[in-house]
Amino acid sequence: MKFKFTFTIHSGNYNGRGVVDAESITLAFGIISKLLKENFGSHAINSVDLMDRKTINEYTYDFISECPVNGKLINYRLVIRSETKILCEHIETRCALHRKGFHEDIAADLKKAFPGDQKLTARHGQVQVKTIVNIY
Repeated sequence: MKFKFTFTIHSGNYNGRGVVDAESITLAFGIISKLLKENFGSHAINSVDLMDRKTINEYTYDFISECPVNGKLINYRLVIRSETKILCEHIETRCALHRKGFHEDIAADLKKAFPGDQKLTARHGQVQVKTIVNIY
């Protein structure tokens, strides 16, 4: 017997980009699991599989780099989400290496240096630039 579920999650955790955070999804799976167990018995679903929670660390770091074209200082924000522990000092040191550079090159270097999903955001004049790698 197969089931198809359609549900909408209404949560304060909705981030406005069409993505719902893991906590809301876990809550929804918990509700589905409970309904299945109540109607079809405990053998209907293994809630342990659905409720498997991972710990995700999120690191946010702001830094400044000079534009190699016009010499303007650009404010960057790096966000890394990773299951692996990353030392904050390593993030600070790696970002400090980028005193001057193009946004895309900085993002490529940071992706090589750190595991996990990353988003690098900067505003260059009136243009906001985002580089997203394996993002959440």
